[in-house]
Amino acid sequence: MKDHVYKLIELTGTSTTSIEDAVDKAIKRAHKTIENLCWFQVVETRGNIAKGKVHYWQVTIKVGSPWKAEARAGHWLAWKQPNAAGCENRLLT
Repeated sequence: MKDHVYKLIELTGTSTTSIEDAVDKAIKRAHKTIENLCWFQVVETRGNIAKGKVHYWQVTIKVGSPWKAEARAGHWLAWKQPNAAGCENRLLT
């Protein structure tokens, strides 16, 4: 088996419908900007109450994708997933 390194990102999805819907919304949104999502872990489940009933669910998850890196002239160029700020690559020395 090949050794893998994963990048983790923590997200919180919300839904007025269900816990599962909150998770789905977080994953669907992450999928728009992060390539190769391959797993998730539920970290925390909480919600908001209004008038004695669940108003909405908040579910925090960690999503993982493989971390890609390659050697360049004695340095490591670490591949970073694009984020909202447009960050992609940085040179690590």
